[in-house]
Amino acid sequence: MLAAQVRQGTLPPVEKRLPESPYVVPHNRLEPGNYGGTLRMMLPALTTPR
Repeated sequence: MLAAQVRQGTLPPVEKRLPESPYVVPHNRLEPGNYGGTLRMMLPALTTPR
């Protein structure tokens, strides 16, 4: 739909399509989390009868 408008030249530039102050969804985490650490997983033993 937008590709056709771009080809025709009827689509306004991005600056005119976006609001001056966009809404930002509020959230509790204002800082990024910590990367790294240890991943612990429990796997069944390969010798377990099924």
